[in-house]
Amino acid sequence: MIKSMYVFGKALSKQPEYEEFFEPWENPFPKLKDETATVVYAQINNDKLEEELRTTDFKQADIGKYLYRRVQGSNGTNLVPTFFLIAPAKEEERKDAIRKLTKKIAASVSNHKHNFLKGTQILELEKLLLAKQLTPKNNYIFTIKINDKFFGEYPEYRDLFYKDAYQKYSKDSAAADKICAVTYEPATEVWGRIDTLGFTVEKIAFSRNGFDTSQSYKMFPVSPGAVKVLEGARRVAFNKLSYGFYGMSYFVMPRFIAVDEDTVERVVKRYMRNFDEEAGTLDGQSKSLINNERIIQKIIENKELSDNSIYYDIFFYQKNNSQLLLKLHLSDLLPSRFREIIEAKEQVERFYYPLTTAYYPAKGKSCKC
Repeated sequence: MIKSMYVFGKALSKQPEYEEFFEPWENPFPKLKDETATVVYAQINNDKLEEELRTTDFKQADIGKYLYRRVQGSNGTNLVPTFFLIAPAKEEERKDAIRKLTKKIAASVSNHKHNFLKGTQILELEKLLLAKQLTPKNNYIFTIKINDKFFGEYPEYRDLFYKDAYQKYSKDSAAADKICAVTYEPATEVWGRIDTLGFTVEKIAFSRNGFDTSQSYKMFPVSPGAVKVLEGARRVAFNKLSYGFYGMSYFVMPRFIAVDEDTVERVVKRYMRNFDEEAGTLDGQSKSLINNERIIQKIIENKELSDNSIYYDIFFYQKNNSQLLLKLHLSDLLPSRFREIIEAKEQVERFYYPLTTAYYPAKGKSCKC
């Protein structure tokens, strides 16, 4: 299961359009095109805060410069002060939104011991934000430039994100010079508390080696590089491949049997292209696994996707904040099985068509047949 996720993610990570999913920062506007959102930023030069805020067009290529990260909970804050900037139409609501934003900026600076902003400068920044003319309903993020560079142009701020993203896996269980259980290759370091796709060793029932947490890496050692690929593949699954099904979510993922890397990359690219092509036509799926499920039809119709060396897994899950609770895993489904399901569905629809399309007049009304 995790190996399949790794193979899929490794192929995706080589495609420029999905690179952002394999970094610990995020795209604040994943559904918007360039220049349809605005970056509002303060400029600090030689420790002095400029007296006017500046703006620039938001660009997908610069996501690694802004270092935005979605925060959990109303009191959550980013590792650096990059946040959504909301501009309500009503003046009092706008002021309240900016005051809340300023509190998050202050918390980010304080919690992570940044020294580029001082307390008095944060108050000055709030005044600048209150004075800034913003258009309601436009898309904004706020950030800061230090000596003409965004946060992401400084290695120390990027390193903050890497450390924060992966230390949950390494801080309690790690070892040096071991074999990675995902890549089967030697690694200078492995971590032992990987929870991708619901796998966990945090509970006693899943622990071995005398229930010693620090030794849990012996159960499932994973190298840092493999963790990064797994995390990115999971983000793609959540954001690009997921559908609704009676209160749960699910996604379909290809699994490759004895296929070379070039073929894997080509098939994964073709597979993801189907989702991009159908992005605007995938409504009405909350009550049925295959109703309007065009991706299954695409698998059947496309020669590359229906090859016998490709199986498919269906994962039913629920999200708990950033964690994934795996409810059901249907594995090793051949494309021919999808074809049988679609054909059976069509047979049932044809059989019941006269009943489902018949006109029944309301009580007291005559038939208009």
